[in-house]
Amino acid sequence: MAFAVRDRAVQMQGFTELNRALQRIEGSRGNFGIEYELQHRLRVVGETVAKAAPQFVTHKTGPGTGALEGSVKVSVTTKAAAVYSTSVYGGAQNSGAGPKAGWKARGPHIQRKNASKWMTRAVESQKAFTEAEMDGLTQWVVDEFNRG
Repeated sequence: MAFAVRDRAVQMQGFTELNRALQRIEGSRGNFGIEYELQHRLRVVGETVAKAAPQFVTHKTGPGTGALEGSVKVSVTTKAAAVYSTSVYGGAQNSGAGPKAGWKARGPHIQRKNASKWMTRAVESQKAFTEAEMDGLTQWVVDEFNRG
């Protein structure tokens, strides 16, 4: 055998403090913790993108005239945020769509190259804000770790 166990105890400096800090970050002992903080920040990011999305909607009659602007919703889970449209043509206008019967059939024809990509542009317009929020979350973890 390459090693032998002579003691049943190992002494580590700072382990108690590390354990307390990790429990504080995790959210034990009555505080909300990292999952709550992440979910809160994801909701803020999602709502910011949802507020920005209507300005990127394009219509033949001009922006602000259709139901698409009001159909933008936010969904937040523990690990992700989704911004979506409840409008039946929201996704088609964002990424393109065609009838099930094929491009020669009658129905809505929005080729991908002609799609407005309104939601994609809304997400991209808020990239700096999203990065700042996630950097803030990282700083929150560091501050919680150093606190106490």
